[in-house]
Amino acid sequence: MTNYYNGKDVEKTVTNFLGEMGRARTEYYFENGKLIFEFEIHKFYDRPMTGNVVRAEENRYYFHNQRLIRWIGPKGQIEGMKQYPDKEKERLEDLKNIDKWTKSKKTSIEEE
Repeated sequence: MTNYYNGKDVEKTVTNFLGEMGRARTEYYFENGKLIFEFEIHKFYDRPMTGNVVRAEENRYYFHNQRLIRWIGPKGQIEGMKQYPDKEKERLEDLKNIDKWTKSKKTSIEEE
């Protein structure tokens, strides 16, 4: 995970997760300490641990006052509003867990 600052304020956080069947990168963008945009990309491997990417999925999430206001899904389509409350909760919970881990003194997620 890498944080990018403007003075003492975090403007961007980038997380990278590696797994045996793929990898994921998420970029969080902040304004005045609040999440305004999240870009997520998952890359899937053909077999475990090969690194040979056979498929990628991207999601873009737009926030205003901690509320999900637009979600552009993997096929570039705007996702239906019915799904927003669950997706909003999921994305903010992930961010809360990342923030909690950032403030801890642990050096890896495996230590949790």
